[in-house]
Amino acid sequence: MCFSQFFGDTSLFDAIIAAVALLTGLYTLYKNFIERAKLSAYPGDRLGLVISVGGGCKTMHLRANLVNHAVKTGTLHRLEAGVTDPQGTTHRYHWRLFFEYLPGAQKVQPRSAPHPLSVAGKTSQLLMAEFETAIATQSPSWLPGRYTVELIGWVNRKNRNQSANLRQKFHFDLTEALSQLITQQRPTQQAQVVEVPISEWSI
Repeated sequence: MCFSQFFGDTSLFDAIIAAVALLTGLYTLYKNFIERAKLSAYPGDRLGLVISVGGGCKTMHLRANLVNHAVKTGTLHRLEAGVTDPQGTTHRYHWRLFFEYLPGAQKVQPRSAPHPLSVAGKTSQLLMAEFETAIATQSPSWLPGRYTVELIGWVNRKNRNQSANLRQKFHFDLTEALSQLITQQRPTQQAQVVEVPISEWSI
């Protein structure tokens, strides 16, 4: 078989141009009309562990950037987190509220209850969310060691019964000193936020 049997009198150059145009058109069709929104969450370099009055930690602060890699708008309807301790036990968290920083200070204040976040195609949006344990009595013991946090989100889903389609893992190491700070009983009237460095990210 030769080239002329397939393309007749069309030159090789014209055939290549036509093939490239066809592939470009199919790619554009896919990106604009078929491809679904694709959100990724990129956390900052620190995670805020909120030490409760009297000791213990059942809430945490996450600062992250939501990035939509596709053209279509992506709406994040729900976000959860699984915190796996050094013993391999996973503790479930769900987002409790959005927070913001007070002007000129390091303190934060509640901004709103969680609500769906829409991220337009090829854009990003800042996420500052507080998470709490899904069960009041379920909380890590916060022993020293490496912890893994997995973010789990539902983007453009009808309900939570559908599978989650946003997942992001990151890790942090809890030192002996931070472990004691979290678990010790202290006569304090205010919660304290301890910033824990995130050691590595993984998709």
